[in-house]
Amino acid sequence: TIGAPMEQDIEVPRAELLSLLDGYCTEAKGPLIVERMFAGFANREAAAETVRGVLEKYLSNERPFAASIQKKQPYDKLLLELIAEGKESLEKVLFMMVAHNKLAERSEAVMAILRE
Repeated sequence: TIGAPMEQDIEVPRAELLSLLDGYCTEAKGPLIVERMFAGFANREAAAETVRGVLEKYLSNERPFAASIQKKQPYDKLLLELIAEGKESLEKVLFMMVAHNKLAERSEAVMAILRE
């Protein structure tokens, strides 16, 4: 999983990549972070597991937005639905929105992962 113990060399770029996927600003751009992370993998299995976890994290945030676009649902209606579904944890809804608003940067990192 994404939190599994990994090679020491990838911990810093991995943490930076996860921060980027959460919508935080990072010092380096996504492709550079990905390049540094992949340089530290000792084997393909560790790389594959990390890629799976990163992609799942990205997709879990974007699925509601993609479904809304497919349904041609107005953005404000989606926001109201997310708030209603997450009323017990509005902080989670807020973090989801922050991450989605950084979609271009997050997608750039995901594309770099897929190219590796």
